[in-house]
Amino acid sequence: MEASTLHRWPNPGRLGNGLEGVELSDANLDVFGDFTESKEYPRKIIVDCTDSELVASKYPEWLQRGFHIITPNRQILTAPSEQYEECFKYVGRAGGVFGGAQFRYDATVGGQIPIITLLQDLLQTGDRIDSLTGVLSGTMSLTFNQLNENPEIPFSKAFQLARERELAKIHSKDDLSGLDTAKKSLILARELGLQLELQDVKVESLLPQDDCEEDDFTTLLKEKVDGPMAERFKAAQEKGELLFYVGAVDLKTKSVSVGIQAFPAKNPPFALQDADFAVLLVSQRFPAETPLVFRGPGAGPNLAASGLFASLLRVCRSLL
Repeated sequence: MEASTLHRWPNPGRLGNGLEGVELSDANLDVFGDFTESKEYPRKIIVDCTDSELVASKYPEWLQRGFHIITPNRQILTAPSEQYEECFKYVGRAGGVFGGAQFRYDATVGGQIPIITLLQDLLQTGDRIDSLTGVLSGTMSLTFNQLNENPEIPFSKAFQLARERELAKIHSKDDLSGLDTAKKSLILARELGLQLELQDVKVESLLPQDDCEEDDFTTLLKEKVDGPMAERFKAAQEKGELLFYVGAVDLKTKSVSVGIQAFPAKNPPFALQDADFAVLLVSQRFPAETPLVFRGPGAGPNLAASGLFASLLRVCRSLL
């Protein structure tokens, strides 16, 4: 949908084995919605695989029309509260049915790891959640896991490996500034009932400056970040600690924060490997002594696709 064109097929019978008869027009989401609604299909499902703010802005209208939406797009879920709430006028908070529309956004956090579904289940069954702490970025997970194992590795080199593994976002700034983790943390916080905005999230950025270009990141990390980060990991190792870049939601203080936290190396809450995603949840049913921990691979296109497919199957099963 972010491409410049949409395909139209006015006469499919003429296509044959080639693309004869295909017409291209400028992308127009209003035309797309009207065209889709004009067809006599009993069920209509939109799977939005973009990160487009424009596409996400159409969700309320599509949901009102009864279209089911499945997406990993975080734009509407981290938008100002007024836009966020607009989406849920036509659906149940748990992705349920209201006016025929379902909204499944499970893949926005954790790929196929069903953390959002879990939170919804806990709340619907009466649990009281106190806090949530998570390593929510595969990029930062891999980077920090390497440094915890070998503090001698420069931070820039560890981050470059994540980029080579295609775990990093298209714009590295989203990872290093904490924006990616902040957005995921806000989605989870709102799922837990906190009425917060993205600017309310307290973020520890790993960038010494925000106005650098993408091509300058490697040089900037080497010059400004490698030294201080090496000292930080060395000090943590001497204290018997591991460092992770986490998002934390505190329901008691109604706050969300993102940054580096230290945990005891002998009994860390996250037994992380490689680029694992992890969430530690403390609630009435799962007290701090025995918290609920979700852990596993949660980054990469295959896992994101699996999460979307799982959501699609859930919607399809509910419509049988």
